Amino acid sequence: AVPATIWSMSASEPMTASLPVLVANSHAAATLGPIEPAGSFISTTSSTVTEPSLACSGVPHPVYTPSTSVAMSTPTTVPAVVAGPQIVIEPRREPCKFGNDCLVAGFSLVDFPTQPDSFVCEFADGSRYTIPLTQRQVDYACATATPGESITIEIAGVRSDTAVHD
Repeated sequence: AVPATIWSMSASEPMTASLPVLVANSHAAATLGPIEPAGSFISTTSSTVTEPSLACSGVPHPVYTPSTSVAMSTPTTVPAVVAGPQIVIEPRREPCKFGNDCLVAGFSLVDFPTQPDSFVCEFADGSRYTIPLTQRQVDYACATATPGESITIEIAGVRSDTAVHD
């Protein structure tokens, strides 16, 4: 559309870049650089340093804040509180029916609302053995004599930490 068409269709005059806008754009380009990659850049060089003026209102002024050194202490850890039922695995090394140096795992139940009727011993190779359960603490649940083998106890979808035979 040509300006004459816009003028005839508009109740107010269409906006054009007048001298103050062009001056503002050139100042912005000199300060911030061109907005478009191929835009023209008006370079102004000066050997003088300009101090910020406090006469301008609404313009942010730099503020100097002195830094403070803080001594850092050694971090400490706080154990996470686990909500819900837990299986506390109790691994130890002792002779068993598979050899003289076995990883033997017992366990205790914590916060199980009812007495489960079975538990699963799971080994590193993926084998799983379901064993009846009649008490909340088991001294000898699973064992392995294979170095590198691991044992995890599972009850009702809750898993213990994994014990590894080293």
